[in-house]
Parts: sequence; C-alpha cells; structure tokens
Amino acid sequence: MKQTGLFHLAATAAVGVGILVSDQLLTAGLLILGLLLFVAGIVIARRDDGDDVDTPDGTELVDD
Repeated sequence: MKQTGLFHLAATAAVGVGILVSDQLLTAGLLILGLLLFVAGIVIARRDDGDDVDTPDGTELVDD
C-alpha cells in the first residue's frame, strides 16, 4: 500500500474516532490530526507526481 493511502486511512480513522468520543478537547484534537494526516497524504502524492513536468502540448520539459 502506498504512503498516500496509509495517510488517508489514518486520517479517516482519526476523524472517525474523533466523532465517536465524547470529550470536546479530544474530539477537536483528533479532527485536527485527521486533517493534518489528510493534507500530508496529498502533499506526498503531489511530491511523487512532481518529477515529470509536461508542457501544454503534452511534450516533456527537459532541462539541459
């Protein structure tokens, strides 16, 4: 499983537990943790895809 999937799975679990617990401070902390894990998954996915830069006509941009 990719790192992005693991981060999104952990985010879903944190948010799910955050909704189920009754303590407000713990709920807020878990929701924030879920948000941070979700954003981290997106950042990692973008970083992995950022190696190839394509121009609008579909050709690859090459640095010389």
